[in-house]
Amino acid sequence: MKILLLLMTSGLLLSCSGKQKRDFRKILVEGQDDPRETTKSNPELHKYLERIGRDTGLGIEDLPINFSNLFERVEGEIGTVGRCTIYIKGNDLAKYTWAEIHIDRSYWNEELKDKPLRREQLVAHEYGHCHKRLLREHNDNHDDDGKPHSIMRSWVFGDWETETFYEPLRDYYINELMGD
Repeated sequence: MKILLLLMTSGLLLSCSGKQKRDFRKILVEGQDDPRETTKSNPELHKYLERIGRDTGLGIEDLPINFSNLFERVEGEIGTVGRCTIYIKGNDLAKYTWAEIHIDRSYWNEELKDKPLRREQLVAHEYGHCHKRLLREHNDNHDDDGKPHSIMRSWVFGDWETETFYEPLRDYYINELMGD
């Protein structure tokens, strides 16, 4: 019997102290209709997704992005601020049927308010997990000066990293996202 497997790859962690990867799986019944919450995107988030899709040359296909309440502020714990959910048949991740991205609404509106490059980096990271031609895992490698090797680092870029690395090296990070 074929089954659909729900693979939720936790997105970004808030600080470098939390490098653990969260991986959630849920078995779905064969022949189930599209299990995504919606196939439409939030317009505010969609503009960031469209830019990344255009700049990578891969487009966005059928990949909705929406707000959710992912992040619970618990003192001393690290929360998820972005999540890619991929629905696949069997165990072959490359043959997934549907995907969706969720971004934590309060983190977006509070921590990332007036920070378009940090917002873009968060969306690009989840795009890297969710796009069927990428399916990227986390890469926490960095140079001695602190420069992250990848936008796929498991925690979000801070203001300093965004200004020092992401903004001037955006083309590098977009190319690296694609495996170049």
